[in-house]
Amino acid sequence: MFLIQVITLSVVCAVFQILLPGYAVYVVAAVSLVFGLIFGQKPFQAFAMGLLGVGLLWGGYAAWLDQITDSILGAKVAALFSLPNALVLALVTGLIGGLLGGFAALTGALLRKLVK
Repeated sequence: MFLIQVITLSVVCAVFQILLPGYAVYVVAAVSLVFGLIFGQKPFQAFAMGLLGVGLLWGGYAAWLDQITDSILGAKVAALFSLPNALVLALVTGLIGGLLGGFAALTGALLRKLVK
């Protein structure tokens, strides 16, 4: 069940990010919060769901973009942040997105606990 929730979170976030590209951060936070609120999970499970769902989405998308553009922009941005290569930049992007999704889902789970 947990894996299905992670995949569903990734798909829903991806769809909303396509529909509202300028608001990607807000959309991910809102969708993750709603998923944490809807699914009656323990707080740690909600955090892990958001971390994995959004982290894999953002990290995978960053790595995919890096591959299809032959690392032109990724290498320059990685050099700007003093990272060794664009793959590390994709991992950092996934970590940042994962933390955003994880804390939003955790907030949703704790809100559900508070309201109950």
